This record gives sequence, structure tokens and C-alpha cells, in this order.
Amino acid sequence: MKMKTQNISIDPNWINKNKDIVGNYAGKWIAINPEKGIIGYSDSRKELSEKCEDIDIPYIFYHVPLYSGIVRFIPIYFKSVVTHNWRPVYPVQLRNNKNTINDFFLIDSGADSSLISKEAGKQLGFIRQTDDAVLTALGIGGTVEYILKTVDCTIDEHTLKIPVAWIQTDGIEDLLIGRDVVFDYFDIEFKQKTEKIIFKPVK
Repeated sequence: MKMKTQNISIDPNWINKNKDIVGNYAGKWIAINPEKGIIGYSDSRKELSEKCEDIDIPYIFYHVPLYSGIVRFIPIYFKSVVTHNWRPVYPVQLRNNKNTINDFFLIDSGADSSLISKEAGKQLGFIRQTDDAVLTALGIGGTVEYILKTVDCTIDEHTLKIPVAWIQTDGIEDLLIGRDVVFDYFDIEFKQKTEKIIFKPVK
């Protein structure tokens, strides 16, 4: 499968600026071109990748939450009491050897580690081996299994190696950047009023 390997130059706030349009694709994966907007969508990341494999223009993926204005604790949804409907997502590239994915990731200061879905891991070339240590994470909605992997992570032209939890439980589409390594490399500002995230490399 042909995958786009370039780092996508896109407004980090694209999702929130276009949330009325994005909201029409609740529960689906969308492909976004910086100039043309949404160029494709599908129920699964794998299907969308197959649809986009012959597209010559750059694109980045994003999974649109099924519900808007809620806080998610896998796999239970609670209504949120917040009045500012902003998801702190940011364009991130992950690379494993020659395999690359470009997606909007949730930047989560409350997560110990970064996380990728089962399908995203497959597209990065990960294969579950018999000797892989399958770990378990506990959430409010139950437990999920994951395998710890290492990838090259590019944010704003800065590339660093980070650990990621490759989820093995089906039905979880979450992609998030947690504190491990990333929050040591960057000073990260969340500006909710202006709906911006600013990454400043630590000097």
C-alpha cells in the first residue's frame, strides 16, 4: 500500500476552524488536504487509506468523535459541563522505518504515554509477535491491551523518538500524544480562548 511520507504543512487549528463541516462526519475517518479541505472519508482508517492511495496531493487523517462536547473515558461517554467546545488536536507525523502516518492527534497532558489505534499501528508496519509483552491499561470503562513500541514523531519540523502504546483492543480509534518524552522536549501552551496549541522546544 502506498502511503504519503511527507510532513504535511497545515494550519494546526484547521479542525476547530472547520468544526461545523467536520461535525457532519461524526464517527468517521476523514482525509484533509490543506487547500482543498476534506477529500475523502470512511468508516475505518484502513478503508480510507485504500481510497486515498492513488491521490497525489498531500493529506492528513483525522478521526471525528462520534459525539461532540463530551469527555471520553474508554469506552464510556459522559456529557461535558464545559461551554467551550474545543478539542486540542494538532497535526503530527509518526514514522516507523519507511512507514508513515499523518494525523491530527489529541494533545493530552493527562495521559502518561502516547497512544495509537490498532489499525494505525498496522499501517506503521507493526506486527504482533508471539514474544511481545502485552500490557494492560485500566480505564473507567474497563481495561485495554497494548504493546509498547517506539516511533519517530515529527511536530513542527522537530523529530524525536517517542514510546507509543499500540492498542490491541478492537473498536478504539483514539490517537493521542501524551507526556512521555514529548512534554520533556517541548514547553506546550494550551490557549483555549484562542483555540491554539504552541510547541516551544526546551532550550
